[in-house]
Amino acid sequence: MATSSPARAVALVATTLTVPRCGRSHLSEHSANQGDFAVTASPRRALYPLLVGAALAVGTPAYLGITRAGMAGYLLHPLIFGVLVLPYLVAALLWLPWRTSLAGEAEPVLAGLLCFAAVVLYVPMITGLWRTGGDMVGLGFLLIGLVTTACVVFATIVASIVRRLRDWMS
Repeated sequence: MATSSPARAVALVATTLTVPRCGRSHLSEHSANQGDFAVTASPRRALYPLLVGAALAVGTPAYLGITRAGMAGYLLHPLIFGVLVLPYLVAALLWLPWRTSLAGEAEPVLAGLLCFAAVVLYVPMITGLWRTGGDMVGLGFLLIGLVTTACVVFATIVASIVRRLRDWMS
C-alpha cells in the first residue's frame, strides 16, 4: 500500500500537468497497480475542451448582459449561469473519473464535439451573427443548458453501451 501525503499529491498533480500528449506518463504500471494514480493523456484531452466550452457557455450571457442595453435583467441571473455550466460539470463527472470510465476512449471525442457545439452556438451570439434579444432570451439560455445536459447523458449512455458490447464481442 502506498502512503499518501500532501507532497506526494502535489507531485502527482505536477506530473499530470507535464505528461506528453500521447501515451502514459513516466509512472510505471507497477506503481499504478500499487494504488498510485495512473496518469494518461485521455482525461486531459477531454478536460481542455470542457473548460473552453464552459467558458463560452458562461461568458456569452455575461457578455451579452453587460454590452446590450436592457438584457442585463434577463441574462445576469445566477440560475442561468448555473444551468449553462451544468452540462460541462456533468460531462466532467461522467468522463473524467480517476479509476474507471463510462465512455472509455470516446471521452476526448465527446468532449471535442461538446466544445465544437459550444463554439457553433455561442460565437455567433457574441459576434452578432445571430440576433438575440427579447424577454424570453433567458428561457432560451436555460433550455440550451438543459437540452445540452440531456445530450451529454444520452451520449454517455450510448458510448458506454457500445464499449460494453465491443468488450463482450472481443
